[in-house]
Amino acid sequence: MRWCGSGVLRAGFCFLMVAAGLTLPARSASALVWVDGSIAYTYHNECITGNVEALTGQYVGYYGLANATFPQLGDIYYAHVVVSTLGNACVGNYVHIEVALPPATKFVVHPSYPVYCWYTSPQNVTTQITTGCPQGPGSLGPYGGYTFDATNPVGPWPLAQGAFIEIQFPVRSTRKLSGIADNSYLQAAVQAIDGSGNPAAGPYQGQFVSDANFIFKDGFESGSVAGWGGSNATDGGDLSPIANTSMVGNYILRALVDDTAGIYAQDDRPNLEGRYQARFYFNPGGFDPGEANSFFRTRIFIGFQATPQQRNLTLVLKRQGGQYSIQARVRLNNGTLFSSPFFNITNATHMIELDWRRATTAGGTNGTVNFFIDGGLAVVISGLANGSTPIDFARLGAMSVKTGASGAMYYDEFEDWR
Repeated sequence: MRWCGSGVLRAGFCFLMVAAGLTLPARSASALVWVDGSIAYTYHNECITGNVEALTGQYVGYYGLANATFPQLGDIYYAHVVVSTLGNACVGNYVHIEVALPPATKFVVHPSYPVYCWYTSPQNVTTQITTGCPQGPGSLGPYGGYTFDATNPVGPWPLAQGAFIEIQFPVRSTRKLSGIADNSYLQAAVQAIDGSGNPAAGPYQGQFVSDANFIFKDGFESGSVAGWGGSNATDGGDLSPIANTSMVGNYILRALVDDTAGIYAQDDRPNLEGRYQARFYFNPGGFDPGEANSFFRTRIFIGFQATPQQRNLTLVLKRQGGQYSIQARVRLNNGTLFSSPFFNITNATHMIELDWRRATTAGGTNGTVNFFIDGGLAVVISGLANGSTPIDFARLGAMSVKTGASGAMYYDEFEDWR
């Protein structure tokens, strides 16, 4: 897996493994590596001699590039916790695992991005744990982290002397992280349950996330949308920042709909993008898209191709029977649209995020869209034939407004990334 032969495991841990007569498998090398922290140890009194010894060793890390250029903003990447029992607990040893994420980082467990659990026996046989591997973090544990204990049977993991367990979990960060420089750490708490002292240790690793893919950000604190730099359509001030502290900061963007004119702020900074990400806070604000006239939908965000001008990525707000929902749409090379299901949201503030990638070749079918609501991965759309549909500019506001629409919608903290 990722042990002494891989150069990832720290020397002290390797020494203990060699001293115990164990050899451990190495994973194949690649540009991406496990960027791991130092090993933290728990200690106890050996059950026969009474001598103090290391009971368990554990470390945490993330799968990235050593030069800190991956992960970048919005990337889904894996982090892990690795634990081994080193000492002799005569009654057997169990380990309880908790994880605390760095700032602006969330778990994104999804069928497309599952949690992986691996067990390496004292005989150096590694197997994937399928039954009992938790597909998501549990509740907060006694050390303040999210639990990653076994789910079948429920409870701490049994871990014999000389055995290893590794839990890999997908996460996503939405701001630049610089490890010690900005106090960004991936942390774990591991408690060794040996029937005696039940000692605990807290391994950690500085987390680095690059913002090299950053395009633009506006929290509307200037009180204007002039900084967007595009051909904004404000309809005489119907789209404008207003003083309001309900989201982030002191201003939010209001889209006041009192006619059918489309109103939007336009970002012209994207340019022939093959990957485009956008995130913003959104509150429907009681907006009515024209239900009395059987109009239920309004576009609130669009990523455009410039030539020919066409909508390649769209977020659609629907209200029907008073229930709000939101949908992502993608244009394919042949002009047809691929739409996600509508996902219900409340008449309150939500974080909306899109991560769109066109296919890697003009005729390819490996385009994808990840659609997030409130930090959770709502849907993964894959297999898209959209290699000829770049993003060249984006609009945020109320578009394709129908007769009878009325009310105001609100936005804040818009960001987009490559």
